[in-house]
Amino acid sequence: MNRIRELRKEKELTQTQLARMMKVSQGTLSYWERGDFEPDYDALKWMADFFQVSTDYLLCRTDEPSFFPARGGAPLHSVYLRLARDAQEKRLPEEAIRKMYELMEQFRELNRHDES
Repeated sequence: MNRIRELRKEKELTQTQLARMMKVSQGTLSYWERGDFEPDYDALKWMADFFQVSTDYLLCRTDEPSFFPARGGAPLHSVYLRLARDAQEKRLPEEAIRKMYELMEQFRELNRHDES
């Protein structure tokens, strides 16, 4: 089972569409989906953000796709996805996007400590 292919199809994207969004060739994405090559760190991070899953899920190290803590996670999923889209479409300045990612990571960390 290939998680990248599965997630791409869930979003109803073609390989060409996703590859264009990721700024890689369709052939590269095809290699990843077939398991011929593995995506690099930056590509894994981008896909985890875009598909709202953990990198462990993408790498088949877990069957739990959850990226954010269960409590209050749904609203963050929407914000994270919208931010990823805006970043790809250059609707926000790069500095604003970076700062938003940092703030969301801080929020996730606080949530983890609260659940302990």
